[in-house]
Amino acid sequence: MVLPPSALGVPELNLTEVWTAKGVAVAIVEAFDVKSMALFLLILASSALTVAVVARASVAARRRELGVLAASGWPGRRITGALLTEASLIGGAAGVLGALVTWPLTGVLGVAFDPVRAALAIPVAVVLTVLASLAAALSAGRLTPVAALAPAVLGGVARCCGSVARCASAPSRSDAAPAGWPPAWPGWRWASAHCSSCS
Repeated sequence: MVLPPSALGVPELNLTEVWTAKGVAVAIVEAFDVKSMALFLLILASSALTVAVVARASVAARRRELGVLAASGWPGRRITGALLTEASLIGGAAGVLGALVTWPLTGVLGVAFDPVRAALAIPVAVVLTVLASLAAALSAGRLTPVAALAPAVLGGVARCCGSVARCASAPSRSDAAPAGWPPAWPGWRWASAHCSSCS
């Protein structure tokens, strides 16, 4: 690059920019896009794991409710469908809320608001929530009324392998039943045939 001489007596200058390179801006933008996509996928995976844990805890906390529904004649697929419908409604509400929050947040941060990307948050949230809740919903659909309504621990009887089983500490039929022990509780002796251990 040659600069012509000026009227103030500055001679002609020959400039050589050995440090410049072409396509630097494009390389920076592409690297930024790759890192943004990786961060986006990491956030999706973390969100899916959180939703899966919450869905599993919700099913565990509602065992009696699900057991009553199963005892009332609800088939497993109907219970699974009800839980997935509930998950889709929660995911849709979360997506709508996220899209609405994005609008004022982009103005505060000085970033251009893209309504298309904001609208895509709604179906993405629904699909993510349904897929993350699928395992918990399927396990709830396979839950039997006896296993769901049985208490976790009751007078030496514990839930084992999804059934009510007798613990090693429980008395046998010939033993004297302690106070509060249900004398007609089923399945005192057949636990060893179904479970390897009971705690």
